[in-house]
Amino acid sequence: MLRVGPTVLEIQLSSRSFAGAAVRVQAAAQTPSTASGPPDAALRTALAAPIVRAVDSVEVGSLLFPIGVAGPLSDREPSPMGPRTWGAVPDVIRAAFRSNPVIREAVALAEDGRGEEAARSLRGFETPDDAARIVLALARGWIWSQPDAEGRPLNPSLAAEALQLASALAPDSPWEGWARARAGYNQELESRFDEALLQYARAIAVAPEHPERAHWEVLRGMALIGRGRAADGIERVADWLGAVDAYEDALRFEARRTVLEALWADGEPERAATVLDLLRRDHPLRANEPRWTQRWGLLLLDAGRYAEARPYLERVETSAERRVLRERAR
Repeated sequence: MLRVGPTVLEIQLSSRSFAGAAVRVQAAAQTPSTASGPPDAALRTALAAPIVRAVDSVEVGSLLFPIGVAGPLSDREPSPMGPRTWGAVPDVIRAAFRSNPVIREAVALAEDGRGEEAARSLRGFETPDDAARIVLALARGWIWSQPDAEGRPLNPSLAAEALQLASALAPDSPWEGWARARAGYNQELESRFDEALLQYARAIAVAPEHPERAHWEVLRGMALIGRGRAADGIERVADWLGAVDAYEDALRFEARRTVLEALWADGEPERAATVLDLLRRDHPLRANEPRWTQRWGLLLLDAGRYAEARPYLERVETSAERRVLRERAR
């Protein structure tokens, strides 16, 4: 399997016998069950709350100044989706990792934050049969999926390729859905949304009863938003986020923030601000991180909530560029 371009793989077939040759061609139109899990009631309430549209211009004498989403300070370009942690490695894959001392040591190194060293340790690993190839692909996929200092996978592209290869070598395996969903997540972080959506759909189709299905559905909704299908994505996130455990705060916050960004980018800052209220109420630590100070201030300005925007803008650092922005906003 060779990389031809950023989103193109070339598969070279040989006379060697691979389990992947037994893959059955399935209709591309195959779709998983449309049933939803417990919805995110708080998010649905925020989306349905009555809003007051902000004014978009102010007349001063004979001049008409655009403000809000029409003004020069508006910054509706969505900020990138952040990394999320979710789910766990299936027991059967953990057992396979433990069955080989080289794989076991490499996985342990990666989970200890030494991913590059772990990947190097697998160079030259012998794969005499399909079973060894599958375990190696899964191990590499998991190693490259380990988070770096900023929480992003070490190498999302290599992780996705390895996990897809493992799925192809073992079609209909009990962990196929897990591997495909992980591949989709890594592709999503690289903004390869079409590929990610295919992987999420396939994961849900082959494992509709998987314990992590709600996570896959939420991630699929976020990928839809990234692809530009905001209405479909918001609906899917709202339908399934309630099924994600409350302790998985990072995923819940990031999913709700993605909805906020989609609404704002679509010209609905007032609705986005109601989702911000939800973030500040349910995720106070994450929502009040300094990196969001300027963004929330500009959103509240666009939404016409000037008294709430001012404290955020007062806290913006006083670097030259941001000082100018703060003073213009005031």
